[in-house]
Amino acid sequence: MFDTTTVLLTLIAAWSIVTGIFEIATALRIRTLIENEWLMILSGVISIIFGILLIAQPGAAAIAIVWLLGGYALLFGILTLMFAFRLRGMRDTIGRQAPGAV
Repeated sequence: MFDTTTVLLTLIAAWSIVTGIFEIATALRIRTLIENEWLMILSGVISIIFGILLIAQPGAAAIAIVWLLGGYALLFGILTLMFAFRLRGMRDTIGRQAPGAV
């Protein structure tokens, strides 16, 4: 019926899609506080696409899944680092604009 690979792929796909949705929602919510929120939105879109690809191709060979995971992790990591460095450069601006900031 269900083997470990199918369950694992389903969990990874669901996690990726949910993470992508939350990343996009967060980026849209904080866009007035930060610049370049498109990096976070792009990360979310890539996460959703990755999840959909896993669901659409459940019978793919294990090596293809490893390459997809590696490519996703690399691209997601680069985008997250770019966003983090841009956000770090704006920490004073964000601190002044954040509600309840001291």
